[in-house]
Formats: sequence, structure tokens, C-alpha cells
Amino acid sequence: MAEMGTTATVVRKLFVLLLGEGAARILGVATFALLARALGLADLGVFSFGMSLALVLECVMDFGQNAQLGRVVAQDPKAGLFQFTHAASNKTLIAIALSAVVAAVMYFGRFSTQETLTVLLLLVWAAGLSVLDSLRSAARSLERFRLDSTVNGAESFLRLSAVLLVWALGGKLVHFGIAFAIESWIAVFVAWAYLGKKHDALLKPPANAGDLRRFLRQSAPFGIAVMSLSAFYNLDQVFVRTIVGAASNGLYGAAARVSFTASVVGSLLAMVAYPDLARMRDDLAAFRRYLGRAVALAGAVGLSAATLVFIWAGPLLTLLFGAKFAAADSLLRVLAIVIVFRGISTVALYAANALGRSRQIAIVAIVFTVCNVTANVVLLPRYGAAAAAWISAVGEIALASALLAVSFNRSRTTAPDARVEVVPSARG
Repeated sequence: MAEMGTTATVVRKLFVLLLGEGAARILGVATFALLARALGLADLGVFSFGMSLALVLECVMDFGQNAQLGRVVAQDPKAGLFQFTHAASNKTLIAIALSAVVAAVMYFGRFSTQETLTVLLLLVWAAGLSVLDSLRSAARSLERFRLDSTVNGAESFLRLSAVLLVWALGGKLVHFGIAFAIESWIAVFVAWAYLGKKHDALLKPPANAGDLRRFLRQSAPFGIAVMSLSAFYNLDQVFVRTIVGAASNGLYGAAARVSFTASVVGSLLAMVAYPDLARMRDDLAAFRRYLGRAVALAGAVGLSAATLVFIWAGPLLTLLFGAKFAAADSLLRVLAIVIVFRGISTVALYAANALGRSRQIAIVAIVFTVCNVTANVVLLPRYGAAAAAWISAVGEIALASALLAVSFNRSRTTAPDARVEVVPSARG
């Protein structure tokens, strides 16, 4: 197999995705600012709670299906695109089940009808975003990075426009939930129809319920890994708040937010590399060369961002959060280590999945999450938030090393879940 991609090509694709992601983040901030003015403090708190819960449950809705879809589309576009409706159907069914559970919990928890309805509408919004992410994953695997970037920015612009419209009409809390739910599914159907004109396999329905179960089963190991890593990256703030206190968690949370934002380029780089790596999985030499370049680029970008954050930690925190958060500069300087290695970890994570090693990834993720939780419980009472920062830094280095070991292992054998399964009805 001819080796795919050059460093220049990867950088170009990365820049295209960065444009869309940058636009989406700026528009997201503007949307939240408008919501704050339109809703007021109390209703904004309800809406923010609903958004946070919906985005957490979106990870459950996905359960690794975006990565699975991206891999099969990269390996066999026609058979892979047929499986988009598998992912979309599974996500919709999971969203319905989650909505029923959330509604029951909120009912017995004596939440108001308005709060419950708003949260359920935001779950509908999250389901739309999850299905849209499947379309974007397919687009990237088809080398349509401009389309992915455009969809990312356009959906955020549509959300901002919906909020402006509801505000202008004097809408209340629930009306903003309706606006969010409608705009996400409008984005889904527009993107689906546009991409379906070029690739009619995208519009074909799944053959039967067995197709849905099979696709979900193939996606599950990576889904478990992603959810475990989500805990690995986010539980530290829970422990700082619980063990050390709210004030310390405020400082730690600010530092962690800067660290996370500075690591975004590494995540985008993984999105760029993943389709190529999936196509190269049968040419191990080419795979390793490409992965080596991607890891080197992720390391270089991470080191550059970490250096700037390390030098300007205090001013950055003051500019973003106010003078009282400048005291978190020492925490941020430790978390700069995370910035260096986060991109490497993400690239290695998706490289291992491209090889069909999702089960090994899941084991690594679970082990590291357990170690992270244990270290926080043992060390935070004595050393405070600084311990959480060092646990994150050392853990990120070890995680990157472990995932690279899985990706670069010379004695590779193709795992069953790496194969593209084509059901008979997809052949027509």
C-alpha cells in the first residue's frame, strides 16, 4: 500500500479543522453570554446544569460509535457509510432510554416541571449533536475536512441565531431548550442530506435490529475506554472539591481549564490522522512511519503551547478569570506537563483503535483511572491541590507511554473488532 499523507498535508488538514473549532468555540462563548443576559442568574443555573448533564450523557449515547464509524468508512467507504444509520439509530434509542431515566429521577427528586422539561429538551439537543458528530466522523474519513469544519462552525452559528430569535421573541427557559433541540436536528438533516447526495449509501436504513446490536457491540470496547478516560481527566476536580475544599477547587479548576483548552490542537490532530491510520492498518511499516510523524507533530505543538503557558501562567489566569486566580499559577505550571503529552496520548489512543485494539485500550484506560482515583484519595489529604496537579502530570506521561506501546507493538495481529463487517443487505 502506498503511504498516505505527508506532514504538510496533515498540517493543512489540521488548520482547516482548527478554523471550524475556533469559530465554534467563539460562537459558543457568545451564545452563553446571550443566555446569561436573557435568562438571568437563576434560570441560567438551571440551563447550565441541563447542558452539563446532557453533554456528559452524550458520551454514553456515543459509546465509541463515532470512532467505529470513522474506521469502517476509512477502510471501505460504501460499507462504512451504510453503517451510519446503525450509529444514528443506536444513539436515538439510547437517548430515549436515558431521557426516561432522567425524567424519573427528576420527578422523584421533586424538580419543577419547567426544570425537568428543559433538561429533557437539552438531552434531545445532545442526541442531535451526537448524530451530527457521526456525520462529521464519516466526512473526515472521506477526506472532506472542509465539510467537517464548516458543519462545526455552522451548527454553532445556528445555535447562536436560535438563541437570538428566542430572546427577541421574549422566550422563557423552556423556549431556549426547544431552540437548542430544534437547531441541532436541523443541522443533522441538512448535513445528512448534503452528504447523502454524494454518497447514497449514507441514506440506506439498517437491515434489522441485529445490525444495530452488532455495531454497538463492536463499538463498546472503545466506548468503555473513552468513558474511563473521561473519568481519568475529570474526577480530579471532584476530589479536590470534596477533600481540599471549594476555594482550592476554584483555583485548580481554573488552571485545569487553561490546560484543557491549550491541548485542543492535539485532539484535532488525532481527528486528522485517524482516517489515514485506519486505511494503513494492513501496512504496518507505513502505519508506523505515519504515526511517528503524527506523534512528533503532536509533541512539538504541545511543547510550544506548554512553554507559553508555563511562562505566562500568572498573566493568563488573571486575564481570563481575574486577579484572585493568579494564585493558581503554580498549579498551571505543573499542568503544563499535561499539555505536552495530551496530544500524544490522543493520537496514540486513536492509532491503537485504528489497529483494532480497542480491548487493550479499554484495559489501559480502566487501570489508569483506578490508579488516578487511588492516588488522589491517598495524596490529596496531605498535599492538597498540588498533589492533584502532579498526579495528572505524571499520569499523562505514563498514559501516553502505555498507549504508544499498544500502538507501536511489533507483534501486531489483527483483532476481530478491527474487521469491517458487511451485512448482506449492504451489498446492493
